[in-house]
Amino acid sequence: MTSKTRSIGKDQNTEIKKTQEQMNEILQRSFRYVAATPEGQVVLNHLMNLCGYHSIGSMSDAKTGEILINNTIHNEAIRGVWAKLRLSIPQKDLQEIEYMNLRKKAKELIVENIGE
Repeated sequence: MTSKTRSIGKDQNTEIKKTQEQMNEILQRSFRYVAATPEGQVVLNHLMNLCGYHSIGSMSDAKTGEILINNTIHNEAIRGVWAKLRLSIPQKDLQEIEYMNLRKKAKELIVENIGE
């Protein structure tokens, strides 16, 4: 490998790293924007619930009490999705999302968009 080839490789790596950093910043801004809107909070709350974030991750056989390892691993992996996503959400919005009264929020949105 010549020094010119190495230089091209370094330039490509630098460009890829720069692009990844820009995409990460765009993603962070997007999360902040979505998490700050009532509609975004409803969607993120729904996603959190789908991930089972507030649920017990371990599963056991109802008859034997034996821990079902594969089911537990599966549940924890899904919970991990929300755990990773929540790192991108500002703390004040995260508290609203994770502890919101979904029915109350939905009613507020309906009244706001359609009227009573």
